[in-house]
Amino acid sequence: MSKRVLLIAGGGTLGTYTAKELLSMGHKVDIICPEEKTSNDENLRFFRSMATYEYLSELLEKEHYDGIVNFVHYPDVE
Repeated sequence: MSKRVLLIAGGGTLGTYTAKELLSMGHKVDIICPEEKTSNDENLRFFRSMATYEYLSELLEKEHYDGIVNFVHYPDVE
C-alpha cells in the first residue's frame, strides 16, 4: 500500500537517499527545501520554501501524510 511521506529540509544528502529508498518501496514523497529542485517522477514533489511554522501549518491543512521526517539541523537544544 502506497504511503505519502513528507521530508522536511530533505534536499540534501540524507534526504536524497531517504527519498530514493521510499520511492523504490512504492511510496509518494514530498520534500520541503530552500533550493530550486525539480523532479520527473510523478511520485516525487519538491516545495521550495523554508519550513517555518506558518508554512508547515498551511501545508498540513491541505495535505495528508502517513509519515514525516525532519532533517532540520537545530544549533542548540533551545
